[in-house]
Amino acid sequence: MDRVQVLSVGVSYQDVAEICTLALRNPAAGHKTIEFGGPAAISPLEVVARFEKIGGRPFNLDHVPETILRKQFEQATDSMQKSFAALILGLLQGDAINMASIVEQFGIKLTSVDEYARGVLGKITVA
Repeated sequence: MDRVQVLSVGVSYQDVAEICTLALRNPAAGHKTIEFGGPAAISPLEVVARFEKIGGRPFNLDHVPETILRKQFEQATDSMQKSFAALILGLLQGDAINMASIVEQFGIKLTSVDEYARGVLGKITVA
């Protein structure tokens, strides 16, 4: 399986902050775990492709084999290294989440990858 094509859910940090605020005000969210993600399942390489298209220039990518990532995790000497390796390994597993019920229950409008990319790239000035 081509791990970089595994679908995951890109979520904007602003959407995470908003759902946290909405959940605090919603009694139905009390004492529950709310799985939360972005509006669409998308692969990491598709995210890069969208940023490249919107930004008008390619990114330099390094593809690290899963075996190397596992070795980094196993040989990590501090919690930050171990956490970072674990996050990347988790991303390789994918975690597509159907957000329809959360959107309906909380009335949140999720930010798409394209919207997020336009917002981020619009703030960057090239010297």
